Amino acid sequence: MCNLKKTLLYSSALLSCFMLTACGSDSNSSTSSNDNKNSSPSINEPAYEFISFIIDNYSQSGLDEISYINRQNLRITENGVMLTESDIYGDSDLDENEGQESILPSLILAENLEYLSTNELKNIDYVDNNTFEQIYKDEKTGETIVKTQIKNPISIPTASSKNISVTLDFLPSITKPYNFPNGSLCYNYRNKLDKQYFTFELDFPSDYPTLTAWKNDISSKNESLPIFNTEMVGSDNDISVTYVTYPDDINDANVSPDLSLLGSPPPQALAAVIYKGILYEGTLFYPSDISSPTDPSVSQIFCLGYNKIAADYIEKESKISYR
Repeated sequence: MCNLKKTLLYSSALLSCFMLTACGSDSNSSTSSNDNKNSSPSINEPAYEFISFIIDNYSQSGLDEISYINRQNLRITENGVMLTESDIYGDSDLDENEGQESILPSLILAENLEYLSTNELKNIDYVDNNTFEQIYKDEKTGETIVKTQIKNPISIPTASSKNISVTLDFLPSITKPYNFPNGSLCYNYRNKLDKQYFTFELDFPSDYPTLTAWKNDISSKNESLPIFNTEMVGSDNDISVTYVTYPDDINDANVSPDLSLLGSPPPQALAAVIYKGILYEGTLFYPSDISSPTDPSVSQIFCLGYNKIAADYIEKESKISYR
C-alpha cells in the first residue's frame, strides 16, 4: 500500500507505512482499512487521529523538483483502522500502491514467540485518542510483543517559529511568514516497546551464502571487535538467531541524556537467522521508552503529523504554489 519514495518529514518506525497522503481530486485518492473488526470506524466515535504529509523529490520531475505531495489521514477507533490518502500536488500513482507491500510476510521472533505479519493494520488496537498499540501474539504460546505509540501534541504558534519545523518548510516555493490558525497542533511521538524481538523481511533473503560469510564480512568492516551472540527464539525456542553487539554498546534507551532532533533511535542490533533453510538479515529491537523533544524553547521540533486544523492550513497553502 505504501510506496514511499522519500518521506521528508521523517515518519517514525512504528508508523512507517501509515504516514499517509493529502487531499486532491476524488479520482486520485485511496482508502484502506483493517479487516479484523466487525465494523468500520465511525466518524462519531472516539478516535486516534493523525494527519501527515509525504513529499517526493526523488523523481525530480515537477516544480522545485518535487514530484508529488500527498496527505495521509490515519484514524484508529475501537472498531478498526481507516487509512485515507490523496494527492495535493502531482500524481503518486495511488492505484499502483494498493494491496500488500510485501509478497511474503515479515517474520517476528522472540522468546516463546513466532509471528508472521502479513498486514500491519491488523495489529493495531485503539487505546485512547492519543495512544494506540501494535500487538504481535503467538497463537500457540499466547506470548505477546506490545509496541505503544503516544502522540506528543505541540502547539503551533500562529506566526512562524524557527524552532518548529513544519511541512511547509520543505516546499521551496512557499515563503514565510506562515499564519497558522488558532488551535493548530503538530505531533511527534513517544514510542514504547515492552520486550526485545527480532524482525526479518522474508521477501529479501541475504546475499551471503552462509552465516559464517555474514560474520566475516561484519568483522572485516569494523575496527571494534564485534561480539556475535546467539539466542533461541520461536514458539518452541528452537530457532537460533545470531546478533551483533560491540564492547561499547549502550542498549538502555530509558536513560538517554542527549536526545537528537527526532529523539534517540530505538536501541537495536544487526541480526541474522536461518529460517526454513534460507539466511535472512534483520534487526534486534531492545525494550525501550523513547520520546521525541516536545519543548521548542529547548530543542528543535520536527512535526511528524498534525491535527485537522493545522493539516487543512498546510494543504491550502501548498495548493496555492503547487498546482
